[in-house]
Amino acid sequence: AKFGPNELKAKKGKSPLLLFLIQFKNPLLYILLIAGAVKAALDSWAEAIVIWAAAVLNAVIAFTQEAKAESAISSLASAVTTRALVRRNGQMVQLPSRELVPGDVVLLASGDKVPADLRLLRS
Repeated sequence: AKFGPNELKAKKGKSPLLLFLIQFKNPLLYILLIAGAVKAALDSWAEAIVIWAAAVLNAVIAFTQEAKAESAISSLASAVTTRALVRRNGQMVQLPSRELVPGDVVLLASGDKVPADLRLLRS
């Protein structure tokens, strides 16, 4: 209760609108948007609309891929839980790593993932 769970705070994700607008920070998209504007200035509206549609479609595809990747990463992070062998009050207990607190003595074996910041007593 005093220290909270032994886990990193999840970084708040970007809003979907912001994530979509970020897709337009691509120099090649700038060129497409400018080319569409030039075509519109020359009264070639059909070509301008096709160019702008290609730019928007590219941004939509990139947004969809990035949203899926973020979703996959967050679901993987929540699915992976590690356990630790801890000596607490003189007894050996296996706990989820998120329940470790300062003062716990953690026993590590070869190949174990280190569940928290630890001070080595013996090696």
